Order: sequence, then structure tokens, then C-alpha cells
Amino acid sequence: MSKNKWYMVLLISLILSVIIYVSDGMLNVGKKEPYYSVSVVLDDSGSERWSAFREGMEQAAASNNIHLNVVSTGKLLNLREECSVISRELENGADGMILELCGDDTEKLFSEIGDTGTMVLVENDIRSENLFSVVAPDQYELGKVVAKAVAEGEQEGLAELKIGILSGNQEKESQRQRLKGVQDFLEGEGAKDMWVLSEREISSRKRGELEPVDVLITLENSETERAVDFLLETTENTFRLYGEGRSEKAVYYLDKGIIEALIVPNEFYMGYQSVMILAQKLKFFTSGAENETVDFLTVTDENLYDRDVEKILFPTIR
Repeated sequence: MSKNKWYMVLLISLILSVIIYVSDGMLNVGKKEPYYSVSVVLDDSGSERWSAFREGMEQAAASNNIHLNVVSTGKLLNLREECSVISRELENGADGMILELCGDDTEKLFSEIGDTGTMVLVENDIRSENLFSVVAPDQYELGKVVAKAVAEGEQEGLAELKIGILSGNQEKESQRQRLKGVQDFLEGEGAKDMWVLSEREISSRKRGELEPVDVLITLENSETERAVDFLLETTENTFRLYGEGRSEKAVYYLDKGIIEALIVPNEFYMGYQSVMILAQKLKFFTSGAENETVDFLTVTDENLYDRDVEKILFPTIR
């Protein structure tokens, strides 16, 4: 082949390549990756305790073309009530769901809702059923760590102390596991005098109706805030408070010395990972149960302003 013909073939090939490239670009002008609508149903979703969780979700959603709809809810009383909210969101076109279930009857969830393949649970502890992806702390271990904080804070030992436990919603397996972790540890350390009140039992009681204790343990943020209110209703500091929580109110009263120690889950990470797992399900049509364990820290007035602690308490502040 002569040089002129060879150059002509190269030129034509180059022109065709440019035409194909430009045509492909023109055809795809204005095209966007599909976005997905994800509804988020949490117990008392407007509570400030969910702020870090929401921030984590929003960061993951921004990089995965996900539109988040955090459903406005008050205190969810039972799973049937929550199922009606979930059904409504699915009927309105939600592609996926992130849920904090207020009960553990997943058979009811399947019977009332149907396919749950594009749902991710947070805070719940029903991994053994292998039906859902779950992003949550190790609840039993979290309970043990709360109890360990009590043992470390009460230097005189636990055998002579009267201890009360506000155990949260005992319809949740997660809360039952937390309570078991607390009780197992305290009993192993010689604690003998303990009482337990669930969320249902405590909700109608006033400060003066609680049996006096030396130490009060609270196993979820709302109970920790309730216990702070009990303490503030009187000028007498009648018990020392240890609990789980991360709300601004809980952290404030830890700093003020009203709370002895807080166990703080990394809820920013929990929110971020719940969206990342759900994004994979939606994009690649996967349905397996992918579980993620969330870590947590014990926070006292001594380490409250440590860098590692501040990263979990205030994840978006640099």
C-alpha cells in the first residue's frame, strides 16, 4: 500500500472515531444516573438524638443518587402502627426503606408489607433470622460496657449498692440484649439489689414514684434524658446516673456532672453504612443480608473533649 493510501486510511479512521465519540456524547447529553427514593422510618424521628445518624445518611446519599425522605413520626407505640407507616411509604413509591422497628415480629412485617428485600434495619437485633441487613451495635456488649462503667465509677464496689435499671422498650430484642448484658455483668461483680423498669412501666411515673437507688442505669437515650429530668426536679442528687445516649441534652448534662458516664454509639457511621448497603441493593438488585457492627465509646467528663470522642459526638465539625 502506498504512503498516500496509508495516510488516507488513517485519516478516515480518525474522522470516524471522532464522529462516533461526538455522537455518543450527543446521545448522552442530559442523561443522568437514576436516582432512588428511600424512606426512613425511625421511632420519634424528630428527636435531636438522631442528628448524627441523619448526617451520616445524607453524606452517603449525596454520592449515590439517593433522595432521603425521613418520615415525620412521634413515639411509635407498636409494630402494627409502624407497619401502616411503612406500607404507606411503599405505596407512595419508595424504592427502599431504612427502618428502626419498634418490635421484633417480622412475620407480621412480611404478612402486612410483603417483600422486604430492599430494607435495612438500624438499631434492631434480629440477625439470626437472616432476612434483613442490619446495621447496629453489638447490643449485649453495649449493655456490658454500661455496667462496666458503673463498676469503674463506684470504687467502693457494687455489693452494697441499690441499683435501678430503666431498660427501654423491652418489645425490642436489641433492648432485651442490652438488659441481659447489664445484668450478667453486674451479677458477676456481686451486685445483689437491683430493680428493672421497662419504658412502658416508667412512662407514667413521676420522680417521687421511683424506688430510691444509689445508682440508676438507663439503656437508651430517651430514658437517660428522663432520668436527668428526675434529678433536676429535686435539689437532692439522689442517685448517680450512667446510661446510653448521644443527644445534645445528654452530652450537656454529662459535661455538667449530672451524668457520670455515657455510652455513645457511632451513629454517624450507622447512618452512612445503612445508606451504602441499601444503595448496593438498589443498584445491583442484591437481596442478601449484609450486617455491619457499629462501635461505641464510653464518655466521661474526663475524655469528653478528646479528639476521638469529638469525632463521634460531633462528626461534621472540623
